[in-house]
Amino acid sequence: HRRAVVSKPRLDMCSREALRYPAFKDSVELNKIRDHFIFSIESVGALRPDQLFIDSIKLLMAKCDRLLQEIDVSIESVGALRPDQLFIDSIKLLMAKCDRLLQEIDGNINN
Repeated sequence: HRRAVVSKPRLDMCSREALRYPAFKDSVELNKIRDHFIFSIESVGALRPDQLFIDSIKLLMAKCDRLLQEIDVSIESVGALRPDQLFIDSIKLLMAKCDRLLQEIDGNINN
């Protein structure tokens, strides 16, 4: 099997044109990476776009941490029902991914 990938993903509009033709029906498979995003950050203020991104990741991590703390406090103080473990695990996974991203950014800046 041969495999083709989009060479310039920022220009790809995820066209399904190849799927219109019966000859390509069994030859073409379109996939997306679920946790891969391409976006741009623009800034008109004093902060550079790269710093805005880093600050936003740190803010997201702080909000996740605060949510987990509030869940623990509500369970301990008022005996509230514990949320679904999958929800808590998802928040922890998000925080871990953010932490790895910040470490990767820091590593790229220092190299």
